[in-house]
Amino acid sequence: MLDHLATAGSESRLEESTAAPSRTSVSYIIAGRSNRGDLYLPGEGVPEAGVVLVPGAVPEGKDHERLVELALTLARVRFAVLTPELSGYRELRIRPAQVREVADAFRYLADNESLSPDGRAGIGAFSFAVGPAVLAALEEDIRDRVRFVFGVGGYHDLRLAIRYFTTGYFEDDGTPQYVEPSDYGRLVFARTVQDHLHDPTDRAILEAMVEARMKDSTADLSSLASRLGPEGQSVYRLLANTDPDETLQLISVLPRETVATIDALTLADKELRRLTARLILVHGKTDPMIPFSESMALSRAAAPSQARVFIINHVLGHVDLRFSQLLTARFWTQELPDAWRVLRAVALLLREREPASNDASAMEPTARRPATPAPDA
Repeated sequence: MLDHLATAGSESRLEESTAAPSRTSVSYIIAGRSNRGDLYLPGEGVPEAGVVLVPGAVPEGKDHERLVELALTLARVRFAVLTPELSGYRELRIRPAQVREVADAFRYLADNESLSPDGRAGIGAFSFAVGPAVLAALEEDIRDRVRFVFGVGGYHDLRLAIRYFTTGYFEDDGTPQYVEPSDYGRLVFARTVQDHLHDPTDRAILEAMVEARMKDSTADLSSLASRLGPEGQSVYRLLANTDPDETLQLISVLPRETVATIDALTLADKELRRLTARLILVHGKTDPMIPFSESMALSRAAAPSQARVFIINHVLGHVDLRFSQLLTARFWTQELPDAWRVLRAVALLLREREPASNDASAMEPTARRPATPAPDA
């Protein structure tokens, strides 16, 4: 499976040994709520478990090339995979309502015995979708049914994630650290808060700012910023801020709807000890969007022995996994330990296909990890 993911389009041993999976559009209604998505199934045999796969905020949504590749790969290793169409994702908007949409997708998958034998089902998510995925796993109607959440590049405290992608600063064991942040986080945030601005002129100017930065990441926005009203200025001041000590105050004066959205989607104040799902968390140490410390904090917030976190030093940026050629010095000196960490994370995911009688041992290595996992756990 790892060889297949690393080949990036070249023929792999997994392709040679498995039949091509199927991809079908499906529609479903849960408690009167309609939604749709794509269902991926093994090309031969029957699924051994189900997984709802949720992308980060990307314009292609469920049709993003890398998400499709991963869904097909999981289907080849006998998962039934559902990628739901989430409202607002294609417009780069993160909304609290998406939590329920993820939960409904899970119910559709878990309610179908042929897709999730004996109820073996979980959720996989990337980037800012990890938060809604964890919150979905806390929804009362599915909380006791979600077997696992596999999260890549996720967050725990959304305010600290915002501080990072605006200023580049985070803390690792209390020590301030800096990484050059990606501008993409600011773009997603700007798109998300557009609907919260009451002045249509502010909304139009913010849209123009986003378009300018998508074309040129160094575009000068000062002339547009000078035309913003009070609400628009509050958003611009946060996104232009470079002082981490100012971030929380700048967030507090954002439009009321924006603060409510942050409050709804952060995990820092949620009762994560109520999770019954196992957490398998993977994070790149040089992630330019969300710092790896957020996955560490998320793992600590779960019940003891409930979470496992893998910090990848070199081959994982935000959500893209990239290995060098096998015979290069970089692979043997830097990437091989990372390959082992990724292998262990994937092995835990694949064990979720096993019958419930093996549940007690599925996260056995976690019982021996320290309460505060090491950065290269």
